[in-house]
Amino acid sequence: MAFIERRQERSLGELLLQSGMIKKDELSRALQEQQRSAEPLGKIMIRMGFISEQDVLQALHGLLVVIFHLGKEDFAFEALFVREIIRWREVNKLPSMPQFVAGILQHREAIIPIVNLSRRLGLPSGPVNDDTRIIVVESASQIYGLVVDSVESVMQLPMEHIESNPGSLQRINPRYIYGVGKTEKRLITLLQLTNIMVEMTWPADPGKAAEMS
Repeated sequence: MAFIERRQERSLGELLLQSGMIKKDELSRALQEQQRSAEPLGKIMIRMGFISEQDVLQALHGLLVVIFHLGKEDFAFEALFVREIIRWREVNKLPSMPQFVAGILQHREAIIPIVNLSRRLGLPSGPVNDDTRIIVVESASQIYGLVVDSVESVMQLPMEHIESNPGSLQRINPRYIYGVGKTEKRLITLLQLTNIMVEMTWPADPGKAAEMS
């Protein structure tokens, strides 16, 4: 999985360089920052002011997405939000939190809230097993871990293959859906990650809250 992500990010950097959207020294600085922060390359270049999200879409001619599974269904969200993907670990539970909050996890010297994404979307939650993954994402300057049943791959989804506002997904809050990606073999529900995360609140000191639980 990590190899796929690195290969996709190298391809993005090369595409932006070839198209004249960034300079060699900008790409070099972004790659150095990526080694320090472990953030996705595209997001780093946007944060450093080298490119815009529209530049990324233009270079890729579509969305670069992480595909994962909840139950038997395929879901995805933009890879720009993803910092890394880790195997399931036991988490520290928090008192008086919504059912979809699994707890918190100490990772890379930070305390990360962990969310069961199935429950957050109102879907049945499957058992934890060897395929279970935590997708570490950053949204609105906050870092979260999203528990999913498994992660498949990173892929480029052409914009012409994405249908917005699908009427067949009434079981999920429509504000949480970006659209549906269509391939030859399946449909992939694209999630609007920012809207999913924005309504959640956390203790001011989650580490202390965990000690009190």
